[in-house]
Amino acid sequence: MKHRFSKIQYLPRWAIGLGGAIVGVGAIAGGYWFFAQSQSSSPPPEVPATSVTLATETPPPPALPFQNLGEVEIFATTTSPIRALAISPDNRFLASGHDDGTIQIWDVATAQLRYTITDHKFAVLSLDISPDGQTLASASRDRTVKLWNLATGQLQVSLNRHQDAASSVIFNPNGQQVISGSRDGTINIWDWRTGQLLKSFAEQSFPIYSVAISPDNRWIASGGFQAIKLWDVETGEIARTLTGHYKDVNSLGFSPDSQFLISGSRDRAVNIWEIETGTALHNLFGHYLEVETVAIHPQGTILASGSADKTIKLWHLKSGKLLKTLEEANGKVTAIAISEDGKYLVSASQDRKIRIWQ
Repeated sequence: MKHRFSKIQYLPRWAIGLGGAIVGVGAIAGGYWFFAQSQSSSPPPEVPATSVTLATETPPPPALPFQNLGEVEIFATTTSPIRALAISPDNRFLASGHDDGTIQIWDVATAQLRYTITDHKFAVLSLDISPDGQTLASASRDRTVKLWNLATGQLQVSLNRHQDAASSVIFNPNGQQVISGSRDGTINIWDWRTGQLLKSFAEQSFPIYSVAISPDNRWIASGGFQAIKLWDVETGEIARTLTGHYKDVNSLGFSPDSQFLISGSRDRAVNIWEIETGTALHNLFGHYLEVETVAIHPQGTILASGSADKTIKLWHLKSGKLLKTLEEANGKVTAIAISEDGKYLVSASQDRKIRIWQ
């Protein structure tokens, strides 16, 4: 039986080699096409999200208090020149201390005189009201410091250790103690409820005209002739002596953050001191007569100074820039007080008038 075989035509070797090469190249090309197709059909790789901060407007700095201050009201006219002022924390009462030794308590809402205290024999030089608004402290040229029930005017205690005029008095931050400074050169710290003298610091060189205590209860500042002493409340030691004034320092006040001290002097200057370094940041010479009184706004941004030149000046605490001058007094400005909420500035002058600025 014959088998049929397909005819096979044999190719030369060179043709076979060329064909193999073509097949190889085709396979490679096909593989590349398949790879490219598979890559192009797959989703793009994830890109990590970038954190984007949108631009926002910078809020304007808070407005300085008393920028529009200028409206003045004659609150009261008294029978004797005024040496001291104090406002209760709730703005209900205003106390004024006078050259004739009287203290008058006023109703702020009605501007009516509530009562008059006549116990001091000589001029009342300083007043302060306790943080709870219930007690009034007074210091007098008759050498006494007295504590009163503010609502009734009843005397609670009389403190009698000073040997010369009691020139300044202030409550400590918690209201449990009062600090008094005297022209006898002493500073006394009292438990006013019991009348007990807790500590006494002695300035041997000069009389003390003003005292202040820092809100953090670390420092007592005393102003005398040409210098200010910073006393450590706990130890009673002088920590620093601030020099820069060349006459009596009439008035002192700490900033709310206890970092700065303000002083007003008979040399016409208002100085701003940095407590930690004891350096004078600013020496402000805007007044042309002696500075009688200074006060700091509760925000700690501005201070007020009152002078014998019949003006009140408002200054920026940090920069020392003069912001405003108030010129309504018909006599030298003898006392300034700023309400605890910062809404009112109260001044007294030698013309026997109390003015409220708002």
